[in-house]
Amino acid sequence: MKKTILILFAILMASTPLFAKKYDSLKTGLTKVLPEGEKIYKTSIKLTQEQADTLNAVGEADFWKGDAFTVYYTKKADGSLDTAAVQIMEVIEIYQAIHVWVIGLKADGTRTGLSVRELTDHYSYPLAEEAFTSRFPTRENQKNGTDPSSLDSISGATMSCDLLKYSVERVKLVLEMAGLSQT
Repeated sequence: MKKTILILFAILMASTPLFAKKYDSLKTGLTKVLPEGEKIYKTSIKLTQEQADTLNAVGEADFWKGDAFTVYYTKKADGSLDTAAVQIMEVIEIYQAIHVWVIGLKADGTRTGLSVRELTDHYSYPLAEEAFTSRFPTRENQKNGTDPSSLDSISGATMSCDLLKYSVERVKLVLEMAGLSQT
């Protein structure tokens, strides 16, 4: 089964440039969600089977033992976590749609921002438009009180929006797994 999935994923990745839209680089994404002018630290984790199962239990996902995440973060003056960012790749298998985004979170789990890196499903392209991304707080756009449960109301990409909500929850879990969560 894993070999079949790997082969299908390799075929999908080989065909991705034909219909993918690329947006922010990782560096640009990090500057959008982390505090300006702060020293950025990073740590990596490699998932155990138990950790992969924990991530897979949030919505529909297919993380495996050995999958790796790099967590970028800033610290407060006392050395505790201030803000963290994680790049996460998600797939909606039914459409073979890949979503890559950088999600920024404060230590208490509140969002600091979202940076869309890549989308391969044309139905999800509105997720990278200003009308959608402006609903996430960033340095340029401070928290504006929008209801995150209605994120898909302007995009028409309900499955991608649900996936994004799951991604935020998974990033919270990744921070916990990396020993950086203070909630």
